[in-house]
Amino acid sequence: MSDIVAVVLALVAVGGPVAGLTWLAHRVRSHGGSGGYSLMGPFDELWHPAAVAARLEVQVQEERQEPSPAPGDRLL
Repeated sequence: MSDIVAVVLALVAVGGPVAGLTWLAHRVRSHGGSGGYSLMGPFDELWHPAAVAARLEVQVQEERQEPSPAPGDRLL
């Protein structure tokens, strides 16, 4: 009986964090935004560096502002 308990505890100890990280990755990717990136960032940098580069480029483009019109510019 104690062998079964040990096996179950080992599976929970390994499977719990893996399942939690999988759920977190799905949630972050489906809801978007960079709020979850702070948690998943190190894992993405290790296993999918191309995604990190693309995410950084999107973030840079989102931060750019359109130049404001000068006083003499015509409205389109």
